[in-house]
Amino acid sequence: MNDTYLLLKYLLVIILSTFKYILGVLALLSTPQSNPLIDFCATSFGGILGVSIWIFLGSIIQKIFIRFSVILRQKRNPTGSINPKKFSKKNRILVKIKRWGGVPVLAFLSPYLLSLPIGCFICIAMESNRWRVFGYMVLSILFWGAITFGSKWLLNS
Repeated sequence: MNDTYLLLKYLLVIILSTFKYILGVLALLSTPQSNPLIDFCATSFGGILGVSIWIFLGSIIQKIFIRFSVILRQKRNPTGSINPKKFSKKNRILVKIKRWGGVPVLAFLSPYLLSLPIGCFICIAMESNRWRVFGYMVLSILFWGAITFGSKWLLNS
């Protein structure tokens, strides 16, 4: 019974960490009797799994989204005239982020402030090298996990 509970708990934490890293961390921080090393491994595995899904399979999702938006745009504008690219609020925000620090800063802030899918999609929009984005995101997840669960280990000692 107890082993099944632990297995389900860590499976849920891995799933939570795949989408929103901080939710998996908070779920494990709320259980006082857990092992910080196992907690670090579970949340890091979930986060890295999520980053790999969103970076490498996210391109398929992105292509489907672009194809769908082109179809909608053609339905709205059946004449086929090409509208020039306009500066939108989203483009201005991306330019500010890129000037402020780019992909490393966004990857650093992404696990705690943004969700992993949003952080990955914005990083991919700024950087074409998916392996570089993957490296930054993995380092960020490992850093935040080490800080969080290292401090939990120090406080429990």
